[in-house]
Amino acid sequence: MSADSVDSTADIVQRILETGGGVGLLLESLMGLPNAHWTPPKKSIFSSKPGYLQLGDWRYTQAADGRLSSAHAVAGVVIASGELSPAEAGTNVAAALQKYVRDHGPRASEDVQAILAGLSAALGEG
Repeated sequence: MSADSVDSTADIVQRILETGGGVGLLLESLMGLPNAHWTPPKKSIFSSKPGYLQLGDWRYTQAADGRLSSAHAVAGVVIASGELSPAEAGTNVAAALQKYVRDHGPRASEDVQAILAGLSAALGEG
């Protein structure tokens, strides 16, 4: 991904997250990527854990306040986490997608472009 496409990806993600239901739409879209793993929520009588999407070293979930929450996990251990504003989330997700494309090659680039096209369509563009 070029610097321009990283910037446009961040912009699309930011605008999606500023819409109602944007976090769910983003997570469901990213679940379609090969090698992205969805862990469903776990609920029991005494505790619950939200479901999360693992994309490379990043875990994404919807925080209790509705924002996107990210966690940087290395070898299954979370080393940093927090809720992100739409602008912060756009930059974070764009960087994660850039690394995803770098790690998985040309086919991954096509998959990411298809997801971004779908998100753009959800915004009423193209």
